[in-house]
Amino acid sequence: MELTFSDPRWKERFNAQGWGTFAELWQLEASEVEPGNVRRGGWSSVVRFTDPDGEAFYLKRQENHDYRVWEGGILRRPTVYREWETGVAFRALGIGTAEPVCLGIDQSGVSRGLLVTRALDDHETLEAVLKRLSGGSDSRQRLWHRIADDVLRIHEHGFRHNCLYGQHILVLEQDGTWTCAFIDLEKATRTRRPERAAIADLSALDRHTLDMSLRDRGWLWDRYFRSVPLARREKILRELAKRTAIRGVSRYIQDWKSGRRGEVANGMPDES
Repeated sequence: MELTFSDPRWKERFNAQGWGTFAELWQLEASEVEPGNVRRGGWSSVVRFTDPDGEAFYLKRQENHDYRVWEGGILRRPTVYREWETGVAFRALGIGTAEPVCLGIDQSGVSRGLLVTRALDDHETLEAVLKRLSGGSDSRQRLWHRIADDVLRIHEHGFRHNCLYGQHILVLEQDGTWTCAFIDLEKATRTRRPERAAIADLSALDRHTLDMSLRDRGWLWDRYFRSVPLARREKILRELAKRTAIRGVSRYIQDWKSGRRGEVANGMPDES
């Protein structure tokens, strides 16, 4: 029941604070970030804590909150395991996410799992930023282009987020450049079908992001689809239209096919 640390330095720091074992982190007293999630006889809860230097962390603890995986037979694992694996993979690929610090799994009796990630206190949620950025600003356009580039990279590397909501994208602007961090990865999966990933994630982002305008969608789709072959692009867009018809996908298809979306939407390179 040892903890797995992403870096030996984290192990040293946590040992020094008395957080170096599964039992110590499981019993750590801290304030819940939000009400816990209860399902199928299990639960999952997230708390926030800080070390003496003011470094902040999030600790997710789970009991009987599992998913199934095939490895020579059906195995059950806490969903924090999948979140850990995806987070480690994202960081290795240069895709932004909260830094995974340590993972603990105990399936000797009741299935329990815990995951510690580093807090991104300098970031804001996408939804919070959209509330304060003016609708037609260059900064807002650059933000949607960054999101499109990063989501496309996720899909091209064979991942599907599966919970791509505005509150699960943390963003930061520095010197006019945006960076993104994708969180809540416990539902993320590997996929060999980037088209299905695009349909699932882009439609989820569309339906579950407050203050996302038709102009925002145009910026996102223009950028995401600029390197996607035309036949595949139309197929994905028509599937999106079925899921989000009232949110402008059908109009976007009409504008794109008529040439009103401009060179970027028709596969031309964009230097921004």
